[in-house]
Amino acid sequence: MYLREYELVYIAKPELDDDTYHQVGDRLAEVVEEAGGFKLHLDLWGKKRLAYEIDDFSKGMYFILDFLGEPAVVTEAERFLRFNDHVLRYMTVKVHDRVDVDERRAEAERDEAEREAKRAAEEEAA
Repeated sequence: MYLREYELVYIAKPELDDDTYHQVGDRLAEVVEEAGGFKLHLDLWGKKRLAYEIDDFSKGMYFILDFLGEPAVVTEAERFLRFNDHVLRYMTVKVHDRVDVDERRAEAERDEAEREAKRAAEEEAA
């Protein structure tokens, strides 16, 4: 089976607690999967200065979600973000047009295992 690969970047309000950030990310991943997509990776880029103020915020918490799906999955994910009060802005970009789902998911799992091993080694060294 072949699907498109997308990268969705969203900016959340900077004053939220960690639980709220996790709830938004987890719910977004659920929305993607309920719409027929596959979550590859959700990453926190951290708190960054915005290029311009948005709703009186000069900073925002940046997240990036990589996923596979059809255009309808993008529509559902963006609908969730549009109506979420914790999200300031979002943008979705198509990365690849035709991706083998099984192959890309296996690659994402290997990448995640490598990230976990690297994190564990860094924590052990500290």
